[in-house]
Amino acid sequence: MTKNDAGALLRPRNIALVGASDRPRHWSGRVYENLKRFGFPGGIYPVNPKRSDIWGVPCYPSVHELPETPDHVVSFLPADLVFGLMEEAADAGARSALVFAGGFGEGGDPEGRKRAARLGAIVRERNIALCGPNCLGNVAAPARAVTLPDDGLESIEPGPVAVIAQSGGLCVALNRILAERGLMPSYLISCGNQVGLTAGDYLSFMASEPQVRAVLLYLEQVVGLDGFLAAARAMHDAGKAVIAVKIGGSEEGRKAALAHTGALAGTVEAFDAVAGAAGVARVDCIEDAIEALEYSVRAGRLGAGDVAVMTNSGAMKSLVSESAARAGVRLAAFAPATQERLTAALGPDAPPGNPIDTKLTIRTENYVSCLDALADDDGIGLVLLAEELPQVPGIERKEANLRGIGAWTKARTTCPPVALFTPVSVSPSAHARALRAELAHLPYFNEPDRTFRVIKRLQDQAARTARAGNASQPAAVAGNGAPQTLSETQSKALLAEIGIAAPREHVATDAADAARAARDIGFPVVIKGVSQYLAHKTEAGAVMLNLGNEDAVREACARITANVAAFAPNITLEGFLVAEQVTGGIETALGLSRDPEMGPVVMFGSGGITLELYKDVAFGRAGLNAAEAGAMIDATHAGRLIAGWRGAAPGDREAVIAAIVALGRLAAGNPAIEAVDINPFVVRGKGGGAVALDALVVRREPG
Repeated sequence: MTKNDAGALLRPRNIALVGASDRPRHWSGRVYENLKRFGFPGGIYPVNPKRSDIWGVPCYPSVHELPETPDHVVSFLPADLVFGLMEEAADAGARSALVFAGGFGEGGDPEGRKRAARLGAIVRERNIALCGPNCLGNVAAPARAVTLPDDGLESIEPGPVAVIAQSGGLCVALNRILAERGLMPSYLISCGNQVGLTAGDYLSFMASEPQVRAVLLYLEQVVGLDGFLAAARAMHDAGKAVIAVKIGGSEEGRKAALAHTGALAGTVEAFDAVAGAAGVARVDCIEDAIEALEYSVRAGRLGAGDVAVMTNSGAMKSLVSESAARAGVRLAAFAPATQERLTAALGPDAPPGNPIDTKLTIRTENYVSCLDALADDDGIGLVLLAEELPQVPGIERKEANLRGIGAWTKARTTCPPVALFTPVSVSPSAHARALRAELAHLPYFNEPDRTFRVIKRLQDQAARTARAGNASQPAAVAGNGAPQTLSETQSKALLAEIGIAAPREHVATDAADAARAARDIGFPVVIKGVSQYLAHKTEAGAVMLNLGNEDAVREACARITANVAAFAPNITLEGFLVAEQVTGGIETALGLSRDPEMGPVVMFGSGGITLELYKDVAFGRAGLNAAEAGAMIDATHAGRLIAGWRGAAPGDREAVIAAIVALGRLAAGNPAIEAVDINPFVVRGKGGGAVALDALVVRREPG
């Protein structure tokens, strides 16, 4: 057993409740009642040195004096008493522990962070699998181990899903919601601040749990990136889904995460680029996560191909078409043979195309004929059926069709995944719930917008993971020394080593040297002031364009010197960069940055001054391949320009792909590189290459 063995926590032989109290509503009493109510088979031992008995059972003064070696220790003690308990528990032979107390760095509290570091050192040294601190207990249904102090739990069973959340309250709510959908969670884990066991450790455990088919993650911070990615890949290789809601999509969300668990939340774009390649599908909200979870459990992974939709309303046909377009989900173009079979089943008056509009509730045999036609079309990867559940008995044809769908999907061995969706979200009646139970093998979405939003996220994740293949690699660990900004010439020299070219350039020591260099390069030229301390040359007036002769070059050098002196008197120019003035081409931008959680990520997008204004960017993981780089290009408007927008000549796409891949190799292999900014990165015509007109590299040496 090692400190990250989640099995020690989730399969305990016995449980000691330290700090047990019979005060009304005290969590220890509620945990004890849940353990008894749900039939935990091992010993349950209250520990409190001030009591000899409690709840009608013996109470022990310490974990050393239990009738057997303690296995799992649950702490209800204040933060400052936890350290001694962990040492005592380890000495007594405990394999795992759970700490409810907060005060370990939430809100960025410096003293709390010191406590967290001290606690982490103890559990590592003493080899204890720790859940928390600042958590709300767990449910491990296979072991009947319920340390969640929720007296509203109605039942537990080892179902097909697991929940891992940095929020105990969310675990309580999700348990009820998932149970209503027939997705009983085998595990509800409130991982808290992840000082000991991390989300990756729990994921690794779930990869080998046979009954768990999907995991829902709520994360405010990824701790232990390499382990998290390895666990996500293990889940993917086992055919299991990981659906994540990740805080970090907004500045407000990142602040809230800091206030909650002491997390420094990373950007969701970086999370998508890195975790998505390892098999994690991120969605924006809990409601979408539940829909994605249900689809993954009931239907598995999305098939290759586009989406076919059947509905019985012209209005719904229009609504579906718009919802799919908003989400970016492509509806299938039916093969001619498919359309012929649909027309034969629906009659000549049925409007052709996708979505299919049956106009009315058709007979079950015709419905099944349509399903057969769609299943035989190789271009279809998912069949969506707009079917609301009748709220009252008596709608016989609708109910017959629903049962027909259920029987067809069970009987047909070769068909794309099939899912149902409701035209509008309604609370189901008892009759509707009974019908839903007959279709428990099929996923059921709520309303078109959410349906297509979730499908798009699942499609994106599947494509991202497929492009990455098995080549995902941990990124190089960043240095922690002081950052050093390289000058433009130094930056371009470093980038030239990895194959990213610059225009013809020369660093001149003075105005006369600059004039000679300009003559050799050929007019017109660009002059820039050179200093490693001059990160933003345009704002400092240190860039002069379109210089057509030597006198203009000498005058430009004088103006740059004066401008920089007025902008920042403490900066001394090291010289002047004389560069070929590049005209034409497509302005893009490349970059590399280190996300505080996800490590280095590569960026591509529109260049020039529009980069920050429009944020037309896409991100990729360190060490990405050419397919992933191409997908980054395709995800941006800049990519449409490179492809040849409105009949314009296309740009050199292969040169951009090569540059992105080169940056990815740099990110994965060079821990000293903190950031790279190449803007503009001008893409010339097809076969003409691309050049970095400006570049900035920040290094951080180990320290």
